[in-house]
Amino acid sequence: SNTDKVGNYSFDLDGVDDYIDLGSFELNTDAAWSISFWANLNDFSYSYPEPFILKTDESTGFLCIFGDAGSYTGISFGSSNNFTRFKTTGDISASLVGAWNHVVLTYNGADKTSESNYIIYVNDSVVANVATGGFTTVPNVSQIGGATGASAYFDGLISEVSVFNYELSAGNVTTLYGDATAG
Repeated sequence: SNTDKVGNYSFDLDGVDDYIDLGSFELNTDAAWSISFWANLNDFSYSYPEPFILKTDESTGFLCIFGDAGSYTGISFGSSNNFTRFKTTGDISASLVGAWNHVVLTYNGADKTSESNYIIYVNDSVVANVATGGFTTVPNVSQIGGATGASAYFDGLISEVSVFNYELSAGNVTTLYGDATAG
């Protein structure tokens, strides 16, 4: 671990083979949920480092990737099957390297195949989402910093990963962001 995250501890992942196995943790895709985490990416030595993969009650997992290339530039979410695939609008990839970013994804539980049911927050601001390219097969596992392929391990720091069994409000997100930045 590392004490570089606003006085708290963080996981320092090497981008080669480090990851945290969350065991049997599983998302219920028919109900609302939210995911919150802080990440500080060292670099895009791999084009698509993965902060997390979460096992679901479907046949594939739900994935987050940071991307700096092609139709995945920014932060992408989704899966190869069963879910919509979407990403942040605009090219925010440079802002993901060498700085802490708070990322929150909320899902209202209405329809996992429609990106309009998800909201992405980056550093306490809503970022519009748009469809992204297809994903390779996403394994149905729960890992922080893991990889769907050998070239997607996360190289950097990840901290304060939280999964909620409800859709966080904008006020909840502001509180999470403010608590961590207050020092």
